[in-house]
Amino acid sequence: MSGSPRSSPAHGGARVDLLVYSGRPNPTFDLTPAEAEELARRLDRLPPGPQPGDAPGLGYGGLVVSFAPAAGRPRSVTVRAGVKVETAGAVTGRTDTEDVEGWLLGLARRRGHAALLDALGLQGPP
Repeated sequence: MSGSPRSSPAHGGARVDLLVYSGRPNPTFDLTPAEAEELARRLDRLPPGPQPGDAPGLGYGGLVVSFAPAAGRPRSVTVRAGVKVETAGAVTGRTDTEDVEGWLLGLARRRGHAALLDALGLQGPP
Protein backbone atom coordinates (compact mmCIF):
# COMPACT_ATOMS: atom_id res chain seq x y z
CA MET A 1 0.00 0.00 0.00
CA SER A 2 1.35 3.35 -0.90
CA GLY A 3 1.02 6.35 1.37
CA SER A 4 1.87 8.75 -1.43
CA PRO A 5 -0.93 11.13 -2.36
CA ARG A 6 -1.95 11.22 -6.03
CA SER A 7 -2.37 14.96 -6.38
CA SER A 8 -1.84 18.19 -4.49
CA PRO A 9 -4.52 19.55 -2.18
CA ALA A 10 -6.42 22.71 -3.01
CA HIS A 11 -5.08 26.02 -1.72
CA GLY A 12 -5.68 26.25 2.02
CA GLY A 13 -7.16 22.77 2.26
CA ALA A 14 -5.85 19.27 2.45
CA ARG A 15 -6.13 15.99 0.54
CA VAL A 16 -6.94 12.74 2.37
CA ASP A 17 -5.98 9.35 0.96
CA LEU A 18 -7.78 6.30 2.37
CA LEU A 19 -5.18 3.54 2.40
CA VAL A 20 -7.28 0.54 1.48
CA TYR A 21 -6.00 -0.87 -1.80
CA SER A 22 -2.82 -2.54 -2.90
CA GLY A 23 -1.88 -2.21 -6.55
CA ARG A 24 -4.51 0.35 -7.51
CA PRO A 25 -5.23 3.97 -6.61
CA ASN A 26 -6.64 4.62 -3.17
CA PRO A 27 -9.81 6.71 -2.80
CA THR A 28 -9.26 10.35 -1.89
CA PHE A 29 -11.29 13.31 -0.73
CA ASP A 30 -10.50 16.94 -0.06
CA LEU A 31 -10.80 18.89 3.15
CA THR A 32 -12.10 22.42 2.89
CA PRO A 33 -9.87 25.16 4.28
CA ALA A 34 -12.10 25.26 7.40
CA GLU A 35 -11.79 21.48 7.87
CA ALA A 36 -8.02 21.68 7.36
CA GLU A 37 -7.89 24.35 10.08
CA GLU A 38 -9.96 22.16 12.41
CA LEU A 39 -7.60 19.26 11.75
CA ALA A 40 -4.59 21.50 12.46
CA ARG A 41 -6.18 22.58 15.78
CA ARG A 42 -6.81 18.94 16.73
CA LEU A 43 -3.23 18.03 15.85
CA ASP A 44 -1.87 20.91 17.95
CA ARG A 45 -3.68 19.51 21.01
CA LEU A 46 -2.25 15.98 20.68
CA PRO A 47 0.36 14.94 23.23
CA PRO A 48 3.61 13.32 22.09
CA GLY A 49 3.40 9.57 21.64
CA PRO A 50 4.76 6.69 19.63
CA GLN A 51 4.60 6.78 15.85
CA PRO A 52 2.02 4.39 14.44
CA GLY A 53 3.51 1.18 13.12
CA ASP A 54 3.16 -0.02 9.57
CA ALA A 55 -0.21 -1.39 8.48
CA PRO A 56 -0.54 -5.13 9.09
CA GLY A 57 -0.85 -6.04 5.39
CA LEU A 58 -3.92 -6.01 3.19
CA GLY A 59 -7.01 -4.04 4.17
CA TYR A 60 -7.28 -0.74 5.95
CA GLY A 61 -3.91 0.96 6.35
CA GLY A 62 -5.09 4.28 7.76
CA LEU A 63 -5.36 7.73 6.27
CA VAL A 64 -2.71 10.07 4.89
CA VAL A 65 -3.45 13.79 4.94
CA SER A 66 -1.39 16.06 2.68
CA PHE A 67 -1.72 19.74 3.49
CA ALA A 68 -1.50 22.58 0.99
CA PRO A 69 1.70 24.52 1.76
CA ALA A 70 1.05 26.99 4.58
CA ALA A 71 3.07 28.39 7.45
CA GLY A 72 2.94 26.21 10.52
CA ARG A 73 1.30 23.27 8.77
CA PRO A 74 2.86 19.83 8.53
CA ARG A 75 3.70 18.33 5.13
CA SER A 76 1.63 15.27 5.86
CA VAL A 77 -0.04 13.35 8.64
CA THR A 78 -0.56 9.58 8.78
CA VAL A 79 -3.36 8.37 11.04
CA ARG A 80 -3.88 4.76 12.11
CA ALA A 81 -3.96 3.81 15.76
CA GLY A 82 -1.95 6.95 16.48
CA VAL A 83 -0.68 9.91 14.50
CA LYS A 84 2.59 10.49 12.64
CA VAL A 85 3.27 14.12 11.72
CA GLU A 86 5.84 14.93 9.04
CA THR A 87 7.21 18.45 8.83
CA ALA A 88 10.07 19.82 6.77
CA GLY A 89 12.53 19.01 9.54
CA ALA A 90 11.14 16.13 11.59
CA VAL A 91 8.80 13.20 11.95
CA THR A 92 7.02 12.91 15.30
CA GLY A 93 4.46 10.59 16.84
CA ARG A 94 1.41 11.72 18.76
CA THR A 95 -1.30 10.00 20.77
CA ASP A 96 -4.75 10.42 19.17
CA THR A 97 -6.55 11.90 22.19
CA GLU A 98 -8.69 14.07 19.87
CA ASP A 99 -10.07 11.11 17.82
CA VAL A 100 -8.52 12.48 14.64
CA GLU A 101 -8.94 9.08 13.01
CA GLY A 102 -12.66 8.86 13.86
CA TRP A 103 -13.23 12.45 12.75
CA LEU A 104 -11.55 11.81 9.38
CA LEU A 105 -13.46 8.55 8.91
CA GLY A 106 -16.68 10.48 9.57
CA LEU A 107 -15.72 12.99 6.87
CA ALA A 108 -14.90 10.10 4.50
CA ARG A 109 -18.41 8.72 5.08
CA ARG A 110 -19.97 12.09 4.27
CA ARG A 111 -17.81 12.35 1.12
CA GLY A 112 -19.29 9.16 -0.35
CA HIS A 113 -17.07 6.42 1.05
CA ALA A 114 -19.56 4.94 3.57
CA ALA A 115 -20.10 1.67 1.67
CA LEU A 116 -16.34 1.09 1.40
CA LEU A 117 -15.80 1.81 5.10
CA ASP A 118 -18.71 -0.48 6.04
CA ALA A 119 -17.23 -3.25 3.90
CA LEU A 120 -13.96 -2.84 5.80
CA GLY A 121 -15.77 -2.90 9.15
CA LEU A 122 -14.69 0.63 10.02
CA GLN A 123 -16.81 2.74 12.28
CA GLY A 124 -16.75 6.46 12.69
CA PRO A 125 -19.12 9.27 13.42
CA PRO A 126 -22.07 9.30 10.99
